[in-house]
Amino acid sequence: MTVLAVKNYNDRIEIATDSGAFNNYRKEENQQKLYEVNNIVIAACGSRAISNLFYLFCSFNSPEGNEQLDILRFYNRFLKDLKDNYNNNITNIENNYFIYYDKKLYELWYNFDIKEIKVDEFSALGAGMQEAKTALYLGHSPKEAISITTKLNVLTAGEIQEKIIYKKEV
Repeated sequence: MTVLAVKNYNDRIEIATDSGAFNNYRKEENQQKLYEVNNIVIAACGSRAISNLFYLFCSFNSPEGNEQLDILRFYNRFLKDLKDNYNNNITNIENNYFIYYDKKLYELWYNFDIKEIKVDEFSALGAGMQEAKTALYLGHSPKEAISITTKLNVLTAGEIQEKIIYKKEV
């Protein structure tokens, strides 16, 4: 289980995750959930195997643009790649992501629900999303929200992973 939190500020975007994972009722810490590759920043929750395959896919591919439709097409290509390369052995994909690409931040759910996170907006995903959204609403940063959530939610754990993307002045 996991928790991801993001906030889009005027001058930067902050993304934070916990690093705990639960595998066969065994808690593991220091698992990678925040990736940066090929000018794409990804925070992932759900199956670690699927997240790792998405990270690998992103290392060789990128969206055609930064609009919602471009991100959806990119995700659809990833799912087709999974089907073509893994002979339908991967089913029940329910991973959710925050994706930053070309100056835009998106929340993308496994069922193709997508939302752009605009300036002054925040969001959270994963088992600790309610606690994290509450912390963000109360004015905490994503990193602080993850810290609070790991104290309140037994399905979140581990060190905090954080990425701050500074927006260039025009």
